Amino acid sequence: GVPVPPPYFPEASVGTGRGLFASRDIRKGELVHDGTHSDVVFPTGIAWKRFVFSLGRDLACDCTDWHWMQKLEEGGKYFMLG
Repeated sequence: GVPVPPPYFPEASVGTGRGLFASRDIRKGELVHDGTHSDVVFPTGIAWKRFVFSLGRDLACDCTDWHWMQKLEEGGKYFMLG
């Protein structure tokens, strides 16, 4: 399984923007995220749009790079995840 809490954290990096950084040594080949759990599931496109437009311009642009569409169950509908 995936470790809880995960061995990484998000942070802004001077000159390169937002990224994920290790909070401990990670072994080669160790699974640290498998995509089955997400911090945010937006139930509708409108909910996602409201969230993004509530952010400042720079953060909103950065935020859209970290969101994706995904089905949560086989044959189910797509949700916006982040």
